[in-house]
Amino acid sequence: MAIWKNEFKGKGQVFASVEAVRRRMWRYAIANRFEYKYVRNCQQRIAVKCKVDACPFYICVRGKVKMDGMYVKKFVGQHAHSVGDECMWGSGEGEG
Repeated sequence: MAIWKNEFKGKGQVFASVEAVRRRMWRYAIANRFEYKYVRNCQQRIAVKCKVDACPFYICVRGKVKMDGMYVKKFVGQHAHSVGDECMWGSGEGEG
């Protein structure tokens, strides 16, 4: 699980598919002990926020024009709380 902590490295990171992004987001949240919610979840764009209100954590991944794959357009990897303390587990793969 330690390797999952670095599933997202930052802006510009490329993924093979939208499914790969979703799978990696799920693993990243488990490893870093936080819950997330999809703000947008479609084939062209995935936007994810932390479930804790007012937390700045945010990842936006977009599809590449005229090319297969997705890339991280925006990445705010910091939380405004102690990760794991304010989150409730057991809601499925972060989509609950």
